[in-house]
Amino acid sequence: MSEDYREKHYAKGVFSAIRKRTAKISVGIYLFFGIVLLGGVFGAYWARGRIEQYRLEGQDDLIGAGYVIMGVFVFLAVIGLLCIVITVIRHARGAQSWKKNVQKTADIL
Repeated sequence: MSEDYREKHYAKGVFSAIRKRTAKISVGIYLFFGIVLLGGVFGAYWARGRIEQYRLEGQDDLIGAGYVIMGVFVFLAVIGLLCIVITVIRHARGAQSWKKNVQKTADIL
């Protein structure tokens, strides 16, 4: 990539502005998916307790439904955790990574 091309198409603060904007958005994502993660973990814990209660009371027909409900909560917890991890990875990318991706996409040497 020549210096003239770089100056023409990439302003001095473009990548720092992208990083700042990503950092601001990341806080909201961390909060939202952190709540989803905690809700999923608490829900799975609650469902496991209900399954044990059904087992002690002899209500074997409700145990299967309890496992389904627990599976839904575990799924939500996994989704929350994955979204947090993906956000951390994307936030950790620096300007060099973004420039490499732009160069690959634009076929610029």
